[in-house]
Amino acid sequence: MLKGATLIYAGQEYAIEKQPSLFEKDPIPWEEGNEEFSSFIKKLIEIKKSIDCNSQRVYLAKEGVAVVECKNAVGIFNLEGKIGEIEIEVKGIDLLTGRKVESKDGKIEVPFEPIIISL
Repeated sequence: MLKGATLIYAGQEYAIEKQPSLFEKDPIPWEEGNEEFSSFIKKLIEIKKSIDCNSQRVYLAKEGVAVVECKNAVGIFNLEGKIGEIEIEVKGIDLLTGRKVESKDGKIEVPFEPIIISL
């Protein structure tokens, strides 16, 4: 969701753990890749293209929980596995899961997984 280019390098899109050489020919072992992870990365790319984050607000809603507010989406990222609620008024669809998300009384339960809500 943040502005700027997404950097994925030499097999990271398939969760390949081998770190390739930067200075020598070093083939990527594609057969070791994780197709499910690759599909997730493709979904993230589609989401990034679909949201308007030319102007954004980034802040910590509470310690360890980052929020990125864009024109047509809000991302909530639990950076430290915190449990609890944050104060935010939001209603929409989580673009990662397809589930409906709505705050109650101006609060929302912080999930362990990131959520990107289309407004």
